[in-house]
Amino acid sequence: AGFIGSNVLIHMVKKYPGVFFVCLDNLSEGSNVANLEPIEGSENLVFIRGTIASESVVRSVMTQHKVDTVMHFAAQTHVDRSFARPIDYVEANVVGTTVLLKVSRELGVKRFLHVSTDEVYG
Repeated sequence: AGFIGSNVLIHMVKKYPGVFFVCLDNLSEGSNVANLEPIEGSENLVFIRGTIASESVVRSVMTQHKVDTVMHFAAQTHVDRSFARPIDYVEANVVGTTVLLKVSRELGVKRFLHVSTDEVYG
């Protein structure tokens, strides 16, 4: 429910009504469920509050909803914040991405798209 992810999700949910979308977000800094108001109540969308850093949460959501494509927009940004709270930064950007990749591979996810920031890519 961050800026980029929510805008892409709004576009996709409206453009592809026959495709079911799952938004998994922990609503940390930079995320806001209000960003998804334009698609609130859509039959092809479910919002789940949870963290991608939890393998059990990710596996449960992906299994329950039979996920075959992952679009990963999660990232803690702002270099200054990464210095102030490095554990939060690593948990979201490194651990979360690793969990998504691991579970996706194990469950046979067909497509994985990772969109992030310069703080993550270096």
